[in-house]
Amino acid sequence: MANKRQAKKLVIELSNQVISDCFNYLQLHPEKDNSDVLEIIDEVQQLRDELVMRMNHISGSDNPKLVKDYFRTIYKELFTKVDEAFADLSRVITAK
Repeated sequence: MANKRQAKKLVIELSNQVISDCFNYLQLHPEKDNSDVLEIIDEVQQLRDELVMRMNHISGSDNPKLVKDYFRTIYKELFTKVDEAFADLSRVITAK
């Protein structure tokens, strides 16, 4: 398991990649309805803030096994939600 600082960097990096791709789409297609893309950006920002907050407030921090399981669930949620955000962006791109 990585330390807390590296985990936060991973959350921020992955969320920034999704947001960057969304802004690239917005820049390339200003004439289209972009409410779906703006909603994706908002969801990813909320996810990033929530996960960083959860990393700052670890429950059971005196037990290493609980901490490891706690971060494992955070990583799983991060990868699942980022994958869903990229899939949503792909659907928006191909639909319009």
